[in-house]
Amino acid sequence: MYGSQAGGIVRAPMRETDVFKHVYDPTYCNVSGRLAMGSGRVALGTVMALAGLFVLAADANAGNTGGGSIEDIEARAATVSGEYTLECIDEDVFAVFAPGGVRLADATVGEPYDTAQIAFTITASGAAFEAGDGFVIAAAEDRENARFIPLSLGGRPAGVSYAEAEAGEASDGRVLVHVRGPSKLVRTKMTYPENASPAQIAAIDAELMARGILVLDSANS
Repeated sequence: MYGSQAGGIVRAPMRETDVFKHVYDPTYCNVSGRLAMGSGRVALGTVMALAGLFVLAADANAGNTGGGSIEDIEARAATVSGEYTLECIDEDVFAVFAPGGVRLADATVGEPYDTAQIAFTITASGAAFEAGDGFVIAAAEDRENARFIPLSLGGRPAGVSYAEAEAGEASDGRVLVHVRGPSKLVRTKMTYPENASPAQIAAIDAELMARGILVLDSANS
């Protein structure tokens, strides 16, 4: 199933010109890369993220009241580079924020935390955690081994697929991704993360604009 745009299912466009109304130079604006195994079928016009093999390191905030640490940290398919921040909101509960500030599911002390973006366990030791205590998990990307994946909520867009692609469960595939402009794309023909809200879509479009990729309301805009 393809992702959604403001709650509606977006069908795979048949031609690249359905999505890309203007591209300055495809050889400059597009890159060919690996599509992560398990991605399945990716439609032309899908917003993509860049996942890689990450070096993960956790640090406790200076001045924490509670003892304890972050253990068993692992990257997941939708991990992005940057800092994941954990903030204590209750003695046993931490709010978790992805790079960019999107709030993920809360983490419970002593219980394994595992989402599409990151996995870890907060362990307690000594004094109890208090509101305001926190940790930072830094994720540094190994770009030489990076792979493209369809963008998930909380991730950072790396471009838009310029052609249909597919990767099964056993091996990576190949995908051509539009990673920089100048270019103009049509929003109604693109595939965003499923259940993305209008505000989340606008934020994704803003990040694409930072790459010189202008997303239009329609082909006639």
